[in-house]
Amino acid sequence: KRELNDIDGSILLYKKAYKINNNNPLVLQNLAGSYQILGKSNLSKKYLKVLLKNFPNITVINKIFSDIINYKKNDKHQKQMLLQLRTEI
Repeated sequence: KRELNDIDGSILLYKKAYKINNNNPLVLQNLAGSYQILGKSNLSKKYLKVLLKNFPNITVINKIFSDIINYKKNDKHQKQMLLQLRTEI
């Protein structure tokens, strides 16, 4: 559905998958991405926060989250990313 630009339809399918397994990183990432496409950043952040909590080492999730967060208001994520970079080097 998402490839057909039917974002609302894809969200419905991702929500069905989420009900089956609410800890699947691919489902969570696609929900977050779909809501971000629709400009619903609060819903996108909701799923990204779950991903960051449960899968902190998935770099692309940190990148997506950093695109929508205002670091002047919330620099906790930035500090976590910098710490993760230091430990990986």
